[in-house]
Amino acid sequence: MPRNFQQWFPQFAPYFSQILRDNCSSEYQAFLGEPDLWPNHRINTVVSCMLNHIDESGKAQMAAASVLLGILPTILGMVGSNITEVGLLALRQPILAILLSLGAPVVSPIRSFDYRSPVDILKTIPDAIQAFTKCQQQIYLVKYMIAVAAIGNVVHVIWQLCVYSVCVFSGSTWWLPALWAGVSVIPHLLGAYAVRLKLRVVPHRSLFAAIVASFLTILHLVMGTVVLSSALFISPSDAVVLSIRLLSSAVVCRVLLMFELHIIRHFSQL
Repeated sequence: MPRNFQQWFPQFAPYFSQILRDNCSSEYQAFLGEPDLWPNHRINTVVSCMLNHIDESGKAQMAAASVLLGILPTILGMVGSNITEVGLLALRQPILAILLSLGAPVVSPIRSFDYRSPVDILKTIPDAIQAFTKCQQQIYLVKYMIAVAAIGNVVHVIWQLCVYSVCVFSGSTWWLPALWAGVSVIPHLLGAYAVRLKLRVVPHRSLFAAIVASFLTILHLVMGTVVLSSALFISPSDAVVLSIRLLSSAVVCRVLLMFELHIIRHFSQL
């Protein structure tokens, strides 16, 4: 279990370290020394002490960072993929589909409950990348390397959120950002199951799986909004960096997914 209050995001690190050392050392020592019977109470004692000594400008900046992080899941969803698109890819390359789901840890909320036919999706894939299908095998490993790199970027961002910040409503559950990122694959798995049933002409079971996946998509979006907006001790500039990094992974995974869907369409027409 990582220790809270030992590492900070870069911009406010000297400021927070000084407050912890000069004004809240007794509370911090009590947090380190007492048994873990009431971890949230002990963490909240340190958090309250630090907030009492942070000036109003610092509090306003942390509030601005919380707003940005709170809307980040929705922004990610705008560039993310829906359950049907990932489900189509999972039919041919399930490992790559899982990797792309983890590399963009948000399901698109815009098209929830709008379950499109897999055939209709393949008809709308643009032909601008048709030339690349000729060298698919040459870039096979490159695709997996890019997907793994996107996941590594997400893992590092989530690790920073877990270690450098404190959740305002449950300080001891440092792993909440990791849980939010990890469970993002569940709606995609249900979506893949729905696509498989749809292609096997099992409409009722396919519709039920798609509805459940849509509900989980909304719950995951709400979870991300609550967890990320509750992170304390983050400056706006650090929040912008985190947002850009997560958006970068989401865009990369989206491009890879569209590329793979075009390949599926190309070979289905042969």
